[in-house]
Amino acid sequence: FPKDTPAQTPSPEQAAGATAGTPGEGTQAPATLHKLALLSTAHIHTDSFLHIVAGRPEFKITRLWEDDAARKQKYVESLGAVAAADRKEIWGDPEIEGVIILSETFRHRELVLEAAAAGKHIFVEKPLGVRGQDAAEMAAAIAKQRAERAKGDGAAPAAKRDSARHELDKKIFLIRNSLRDD
Repeated sequence: FPKDTPAQTPSPEQAAGATAGTPGEGTQAPATLHKLALLSTAHIHTDSFLHIVAGRPEFKITRLWEDDAARKQKYVESLGAVAAADRKEIWGDPEIEGVIILSETFRHRELVLEAAAAGKHIFVEKPLGVRGQDAAEMAAAIAKQRAERAKGDGAAPAAKRDSARHELDKKIFLIRNSLRDD
């Protein structure tokens, strides 16, 4: 995923999120489909961010947790995702590899700590936290999660382990960079 690779322009349906993660015309099906959950859609840039994700066929938002009924209805329909009544449904779902947190900033700490404890890859929209102490606590939880994940890789050769462990994180980072370029 080199930065200088031209991004595919999503179809209008993908931009609306109806087929988020589904390859459009001229794209190849991804070798691996990464299933993600969206935690809240309160952030002002939610639609722009989902537009970027829709242009990345290796990602599919399959679950949505939202505490606002109107936003939940809107995004469940447009994403074709399943609404989670409780975040525990997401934390316990082994098919969900990562989460995208687009909530109000005051909720970031709670959501990031839960996601890290569940072993999920995490993207959280800025600012990370309301207070520096919150951000430090989230960073520590993520570092602990990464260390535990590295231990769980066992005897896997270092290059293979590092590649597999960081592949999704790198892809999510590139999505974030794409959003910044818009």
